[in-house]
Amino acid sequence: MADTAWRAVSVSTRRVLPGTRLTLSFGPSEGAHRPNWGDVGAGAGCNVLFGTGRMVNRRLIIPVLSSTYIFCSEARMAQERWYSALLTDRPILTWDERHLTLRHGREVIRYLRSVPTPPEGQPARASSSPARSAGAATTPGTQPGHWPGVSAWNAVSVSSRQVVQGTVLTLSFGPATEGRTNAGDVGAGAGCNDLFGDGYIEGDRLVIPVLSTSYIYCSSAHMAQEQWYSDLLTSRPQLHFDNHRLTLRHGNEVIEYQLAEPPDAAQGQPARASVAWPSAPQIWTTVSKVRSGGNESI
Repeated sequence: MADTAWRAVSVSTRRVLPGTRLTLSFGPSEGAHRPNWGDVGAGAGCNVLFGTGRMVNRRLIIPVLSSTYIFCSEARMAQERWYSALLTDRPILTWDERHLTLRHGREVIRYLRSVPTPPEGQPARASSSPARSAGAATTPGTQPGHWPGVSAWNAVSVSSRQVVQGTVLTLSFGPATEGRTNAGDVGAGAGCNDLFGDGYIEGDRLVIPVLSTSYIYCSSAHMAQEQWYSDLLTSRPQLHFDNHRLTLRHGNEVIEYQLAEPPDAAQGQPARASVAWPSAPQIWTTVSKVRSGGNESI
């Protein structure tokens, strides 16, 4: 499962807190000398969890799972402690191209492949975008009530405010949910954290019940811009597509986007790891190592 990321869609023994999501991700294997070892990242709605693990007979073994130090509500902290304890207690993993199942005693967590993030240093955070998992941006269909299709967009104008210098507002859509023509994954960015969630189209409106986020602390200006953008996207804005242009409207707010250039499929493609270490896409937005002087993203 090298270079893969997953989001939980069902948990057998407990209800996940509203507004949170259990995630699990795997870095590349450590190579031919230790093909069954690699970095592991996880999240439960508060801190970032990270460590080094190995696969032994389908069991995930993580000797130590470290954490960032963000204080959240007691309910979130309790959920995080439970998830961390589960991951470090040698659970059994089974997976295919799109699904991952974690089992530990009576506990069963089922995951789906998640949204990939851009390479380090990529300025456009279209980024957290499901579009990256498909490998390219495409021109979306404009049939009313239907999901736009795999595409990534960069804002080129915002009517009511000036975007913080050096940042780009992004919006991206993954493939339609299996069995539904009006729903799919949504990714967004405003220059700091990655925003992600499940959405659907209702008439000409984009409906995102919950927009989750990674947990990176940025300047107050960046955080304020991100909060405004997140609130806007979860307020049922209207969408209008016109070839390579997208217009988002909510009240007096109008944001114009243009279709992002598709990534170069020939560049930056990591070699898939040996079968010994787990494999599918990446969401290292939720994984960062804390070092003195700042965060270093993995």
